[in-house]
Order: sequence, then structure tokens, then C-alpha cells
Amino acid sequence: MFCKEGLISLVSVALIALSLASPAAAESCSARLPECISSNRPANGGAPGDAIVKRCKQAVAECKTRCKAGNKVYIGTMTGRQYPVTSCD
Repeated sequence: MFCKEGLISLVSVALIALSLASPAAAESCSARLPECISSNRPANGGAPGDAIVKRCKQAVAECKTRCKAGNKVYIGTMTGRQYPVTSCD
């Protein structure tokens, strides 16, 4: 059986994990660009490099192409996870 402090810690960890695993849904492919860049910043908090910005722009372009063909999802650059979009813009 868990003690009160252990249960509180377990619940806290679960809530944090859920919040990290469920990013807010962007309404369009273009809205994913700033989210992509900010989520791929270097660990030291510095500005993202040109390679990251380029990958994110490519992912947005692919999202727009895929969306116009009927598959309305943005695919994360690092994770490959699919995030729904409502607009191909």
C-alpha cells in the first residue's frame, strides 16, 4: 500500500506525463511551425539552428501536401507521431 506522500508523487508524475504527451492541437499545418521550432530547441535553451528550422519548414510543407490529398495530419519531425490538423493552410 502507498503512503500519502508516495501516492501524491505518483499522481503528480502521471499528470506531468499526460500533459507532455498531449500537445495542443494546431488548427493548421502552418500553425505547427512555431510549435515545431520551440519543441526542438537545444537543451541549453539557445536559439534553434538552421537545420532545425529547415526540418520544421519541410514538415509543414509535407503536411500541406498530405492535407490537400485528404490526410489531415502533421507528422512530428523528431517523433514521427501524427497530430491532426483542421486546415491545410
